[in-house]
Amino acid sequence: MLIRKDEAMGDINGVKICNNALIIYHLLFVDDCFLFFIVDVDLSNKLRVILSAYERASDQVVNLQKSEIFCSRNVSTRDHSNIANILGVHVVLTISKYLGLLYMIGRCKKTTFSFIKDRMWKEINSWNSKSL
Repeated sequence: MLIRKDEAMGDINGVKICNNALIIYHLLFVDDCFLFFIVDVDLSNKLRVILSAYERASDQVVNLQKSEIFCSRNVSTRDHSNIANILGVHVVLTISKYLGLLYMIGRCKKTTFSFIKDRMWKEINSWNSKSL
């Protein structure tokens, strides 16, 4: 709700994946949360306050040891480091995986997802006719 409040006030800017898409601020997966923002140092301080308020209100602690920040190539290395320091998270320089899939997927989806197709075919080919 704090993110929504700041978004409504125009203090926070989410991201769009294309021109006609909705603006994304966060995605939730079970007990994980991905935050998407057009970030600067001031917004980093605001996000830190929001996370602290969440911790106090929910009695849950954000695990900063497991938390990461990935910035687009448009963010300078200095800003990238400053933002990570303010938030207290690790800097990720390369695109990594979450639940076996890449965080970011480029235009070549066939290459990106070919390993899933290969694993499925390998599994299907290992079945015998009795199993079917």
